[in-house]
Amino acid sequence: MTNNYKDYLKNLKNSRVLVIGDIMVDRFLYGDVTRISPEAPVPILHANHEESYIGGAGNVFRNIISILGDNTLGSVDIIGVVGDDKSGNIIINEIAKHGITDSSIIVSENYRTITKTRIVAGVQQIVRIDEEDLTPFSSKVGTAIIKNFEKKIEEYDTVIISDYGKGVITANIAKYIIKTCRSKSKYVLVDPIVKHFLFYKNANLITPNFKEATEGIGFNILNHEFDVNRINILGNKIKNKLSLSNLMITLGAHGMALFSDDIKKDEAHIIPTKAKAVFDVSGAGDTVIALTAMCISLGLSFKDSAYIANVGAGIVVSKMGTSTLTLRELQNAL
Repeated sequence: MTNNYKDYLKNLKNSRVLVIGDIMVDRFLYGDVTRISPEAPVPILHANHEESYIGGAGNVFRNIISILGDNTLGSVDIIGVVGDDKSGNIIINEIAKHGITDSSIIVSENYRTITKTRIVAGVQQIVRIDEEDLTPFSSKVGTAIIKNFEKKIEEYDTVIISDYGKGVITANIAKYIIKTCRSKSKYVLVDPIVKHFLFYKNANLITPNFKEATEGIGFNILNHEFDVNRINILGNKIKNKLSLSNLMITLGAHGMALFSDDIKKDEAHIIPTKAKAVFDVSGAGDTVIALTAMCISLGLSFKDSAYIANVGAGIVVSKMGTSTLTLRELQNAL
């Protein structure tokens, strides 16, 4: 790790990151369970409060906003689709709170904004309710996504594709974004979903977790115990298949494996986890790709960027829910 990382962290406000992907609302309903319902063998939750956040690609955006603090204007924007409904308004209002009034959110009247409601009793999530409409977007919406991307790309150094498989990212849109970023010397980083794995050929970096990596590339591993040799085989298979120069596989309690032509061409550079305690892994991958993109935007190497991102992930997994971190927390941890 470079000795000047503190200077780089101070300059994170100068990073320029554009996020594009599936935006949703993460709603948490908290309460206590003291008895079982007489109507059915289910717990009765006495709700005491609820919280709503922008999730999916929006959680990547939230992570960047949280790290930037008050220095958000011109540093980050997000492209996505919401419906003309309550959850859509929550997303638009949350983005506007940070001074981003010229955001690239597309409102589709016939679309139902994805909402995931998690019911939490004490500290235990007991059920999740998903509200979503997976009808493919019209060609009009697809055209609007591309136009918003073309309008914004010149303002940013790094693009994050946050793909949850909900319709914003198609094969053609992914290919166009990557080709455009390459032609303009912009970095494009991808958090892929398994079914779209092969969309991301020639991206600068993809960041699947171990399960996504094995399933996305069709690599059958019967024994999922940590083994560096198998990680190396898996990583090289993905790099070769997708023509990648950089690949980051998150490994849960084992940290992450970084494959980069700038380090060791055929071997994983293992970065051990920095988590002191794991409370909730929700959204940790969003923190990883957000921090990596911010650091790369400032000119850090993929290795140093991955190191900082790994430390950031260690902070958020010690919190409850799809949490974020602040610059001060990151500075203290490093």
